[in-house]
Amino acid sequence: ASVLKTHPDGGELPENTPRAIRELLKRCLEKDAKLRLRDIGEARIAIDHARHAAPEPEVAAAAAAATGAARFRANLVWGVATLAIATAAFFASRLVTPSRPNAPLRKFAIEVGDEAASQSATRVALSPDGLRIAYVANNRLWVREFASLEPVEIPGTVGAEVPFWSPDGEQVGYRVDGTFYRVGRSGGNATIISTTNETYTGGSGAAWTEDDRIIFTTGAKGVLEVPALGGDPVEVVPKLETETDLHEASALPGGRGILFVSHSMESGPNAIVVYTGGERKTLLTLEGQRLWSPRYSSTGHILFARTPTNAGIWALPFSLSSLEVTGEPFLVALDGADPCPGPDGLLAYRAGGGATQMQFAWIARDGKLQSAVGDVYQIVGQQAISPDGTRVAGVVDEDGKNGDIWVFDLARGTRQRLSFDPAWEIQPAWSPDGRTVYFVKTQGGVICARAADGTGGETVVHKGWSPDVSRDGKWMVFEDDGPETVSSDIFAMSMPADTGTVAKPLIATKANEQSPQLSPSGRYLAYKSNESGRDEIYLTRFPEGEGKWQVSTGGGVKPRWDPAGQRLYYVTDKSVMEVDVSEEPELKLGNPRELFTLESAHVLMGRTSSFDVDRGGKRFIMSYDANQAGRRPTLRLAVVENWPSEFRKSIAR
Repeated sequence: ASVLKTHPDGGELPENTPRAIRELLKRCLEKDAKLRLRDIGEARIAIDHARHAAPEPEVAAAAAAATGAARFRANLVWGVATLAIATAAFFASRLVTPSRPNAPLRKFAIEVGDEAASQSATRVALSPDGLRIAYVANNRLWVREFASLEPVEIPGTVGAEVPFWSPDGEQVGYRVDGTFYRVGRSGGNATIISTTNETYTGGSGAAWTEDDRIIFTTGAKGVLEVPALGGDPVEVVPKLETETDLHEASALPGGRGILFVSHSMESGPNAIVVYTGGERKTLLTLEGQRLWSPRYSSTGHILFARTPTNAGIWALPFSLSSLEVTGEPFLVALDGADPCPGPDGLLAYRAGGGATQMQFAWIARDGKLQSAVGDVYQIVGQQAISPDGTRVAGVVDEDGKNGDIWVFDLARGTRQRLSFDPAWEIQPAWSPDGRTVYFVKTQGGVICARAADGTGGETVVHKGWSPDVSRDGKWMVFEDDGPETVSSDIFAMSMPADTGTVAKPLIATKANEQSPQLSPSGRYLAYKSNESGRDEIYLTRFPEGEGKWQVSTGGGVKPRWDPAGQRLYYVTDKSVMEVDVSEEPELKLGNPRELFTLESAHVLMGRTSSFDVDRGGKRFIMSYDANQAGRRPTLRLAVVENWPSEFRKSIAR
């Protein structure tokens, strides 16, 4: 009864017990589980630190006057203190939860219904106390309390990505484009943490540390951090010269270090690394494999996802106290992704999250599949049709390492690779004569050009992203960081460009302006802006940059013109939309109308996907989800209680 109701009397300890040990014992015996020490490895670290620390004045004085018997008693105190800590941790854990080795193994799935649509959860996040789960579906943030049968959508989170929890489990963090937010677990007004001008890719991620810092990766550079209360990001783990970027950082408990995946220039994202005390240590390397989402589990493992071979969630035995690997990795969940370890052997993950299967496909205006283009790959996207309609340039990731630019000949069924760098090349665009393909190298964020037939080398055109060239070939528009606005702005540059060509800002505000698309007439520019608080599509005159007309009415991204310039298309979080456009005698816009839903067409429209319109405006080339074809796409979140018990015998052997 005393153990359950009262706090131990610290005064009963020997007078010469070091202050650090007193505080440590207090933490071990704390009644509040949120404040109590969770790992005996942390206690060992504290003991070692106290043993080697400078003696406290009262202890030093006592030691100087002590006899041999007194020294013996002092040494005995260390042994008793160590034993007391271990015993206290053992009994305290038993009072709070049943013995984990004897606890039953339980597995259950959370079926996500209509809110999943065709959009897979970009990330899953389990709260630190293991009582709820956050995930992104249908381009929004949702929270499911395990004590409830229904999930709750967090209002105002359209475009949310990479959810992560505060250490106390009361707030959820997430990112929309380049802005990080935090919001209460039940909703409410979201608070901006920080706005960045970084470009985010599939290797982005974020975590909230115990000392109230947000560490995150963009998938394009090193590990950055920003105070959870708000501030400017700073880079805390720079990438090496041999790396293209660092992926999906997470924090070890007790401030022990930062976990991340290293994306090598030569072999892709295939190494899990821990960073502590200014130094790196490679924990695991698997050549030819993509490693994702390394997360520390209090069971003494690092859980991570792996593709393409033996795709699923794996566990790497790991010692938190020594930061050393203690065994061989083993498969935990076949075809799982986004592992989220919780307390006491709890594990949540996204089921069916193995290697993606995608291909380019022609989709009719009613959302029906007409025909496939090319083979099935892990990732395809950001496609652009040549001016004569005979070829398609797009991004293809065929080996699970990185995306490159390929050109597909629609008549002959052949393909030609244009880029070969280990970093991603994205966002292809054609010259008006169809002889040149422009694209962006993510390593450095520069626009390059190369002959569409693969001859010759590539040349650097200008720094920037999302290029588009006018029909007369006289202008290129693109997006880049504004030197004065500290946001993404739209620039225009005369063509052909050379080293002396200067780009001028066309649209420069505090908001993020992106995805510029010139009309076939060259008189108007369509673009995306978040000036209203969410992404919408706008028009402005070109090249003056005067006037502004809002095209979309309920959010929109990825504007595309039909070749005749009579319609403008864009995508919402659910649908492909169409708006009539008339330029004569003055600009006139029709009302947006839905053509088809992404779900019904089995197409993907994430950060790496896009679409384009053929010459007749009768069909679209899109990224077709080969995994979901022929069945209703459903997101399943798997939850496992006491997951190590399933593998305990194998681990012992």
